[in-house]
Amino acid sequence: CSSDLTTDPRGRAVLAAWQPVQVLGTRWALVAQMDSAEALAASAEVEGMTSATGTRMAVAAVIALGVFLAAACAVAFSIVARIMTPIDRLGSYAEAVAGGDFNAAIDGSFPAELDALRGSIRNMVARLKDRLGFAQGILDAISRTFPCMTLDNAGRITFVGQILLDLAGKPGKPADYHGQRVGEFFFGDASRRTRSDEALETRARVEGEMTVAGDGGEHILQVNANPMFDLDNNQTGAFTLYFDLTTIRRQEADIRAKNEKIAAVAAQAVDIAREVAASAGVLATQVEDAAGGARMQSARATETAAA
Repeated sequence: CSSDLTTDPRGRAVLAAWQPVQVLGTRWALVAQMDSAEALAASAEVEGMTSATGTRMAVAAVIALGVFLAAACAVAFSIVARIMTPIDRLGSYAEAVAGGDFNAAIDGSFPAELDALRGSIRNMVARLKDRLGFAQGILDAISRTFPCMTLDNAGRITFVGQILLDLAGKPGKPADYHGQRVGEFFFGDASRRTRSDEALETRARVEGEMTVAGDGGEHILQVNANPMFDLDNNQTGAFTLYFDLTTIRRQEADIRAKNEKIAAVAAQAVDIAREVAASAGVLATQVEDAAGGARMQSARATETAAA
């Protein structure tokens, strides 16, 4: 059997099929034909159905993919939120502690692993508070006994004790002078170089005396400036301790003045003693001369009486 698209005698496109057959010893040709439009309509319908089915399948696939992606995003967001929210809390807590708020708290629930991390951070902060509290306690104890101050690496005041504030005749609170340079604090001149600045620059201890105008007049201060270093030997600033030598220096001046007076009186006494000794020598000579004259007079009187 054969088939093909052809044209019938009327000139219309037809789909024809033919098959040779034997009938009573005679060979015949059995032909069947159909308009091509009619024949291809079913094919077009099947093709349309196939196309529609494909479209529906594509839409279904897109919808399924969208649902899958939405579910995946929801799951991912849930996982990220479960991890990132506690991490954000830990970050906020660390920033608060770094800013000096050691009473900050870490609130909320944490997954097991992050809860262990929270416990470690809490322990670390507790140890840090102990060490900083110990250092601050020592600094407070020193500042209540001696005039002192601390500087950062830029040479600016980070702490000044009330005793030093009173000694220098400074009004206000110690915190009012944080950020000033030492020269500005004592002399009103931020460019003036001090022994504290020298200790920062040389990374070594510097000592000496200075005179400052303060409460009750001028004060003579013994300066002991020491650079400070962290556990990694990185310089973090300087600590300067002051001793008020004003009373001692006044007493030394009084003693020197008294010693000078005593020395002057002693010198005068020596001069007087020398004068007295010289006068005594002259008097002794005069007495001796008078005694000799008296003996001569007595001898002459005796001779006269004998004659």
